[in-house]
Amino acid sequence: LDELFSEDEPANRVMSIPNRTRMDLEMIKTTSHAVVGSHCRLLGNIRARSISMGNHVTLFGSIRTTGVIATGSGCTIHGNIDSREKVRVGRNCRILGKITADSVIMHESSKVDGNLLAANGVTIEHDDLEGLNDIDKKLFYGFTMLEEM
Repeated sequence: LDELFSEDEPANRVMSIPNRTRMDLEMIKTTSHAVVGSHCRLLGNIRARSISMGNHVTLFGSIRTTGVIATGSGCTIHGNIDSREKVRVGRNCRILGKITADSVIMHESSKVDGNLLAANGVTIEHDDLEGLNDIDKKLFYGFTMLEEM
């Protein structure tokens, strides 16, 4: 059996489920702060006091908190985001729904396919690329263009 499941063993990875958390096929609900690691794929709505997500998370559901919501880079959320406080959307994220919050901070490379409702405004973050030449800027964003020879 060890050989059969040896590839499935996590390397120093922990899943912690706080007290009073409810999980079913439709929702993950907790009264505490939720942390979602990187490269996760989740189905269902998330309800928590606040939430921080790692990079490259895909969520098929909405997020609702009374506190801060923060996503890493490259996240895709197929649902609405609702917070009484701040929402921070990382680089290259895609939100397929509306964002409702006290304030929204989002990276210039992120996209929202829905309404942005923020009582205290929306701030667009830009990368500080001052002093970099064109090639370094392209490398920063993860691509280079080959010149015609």
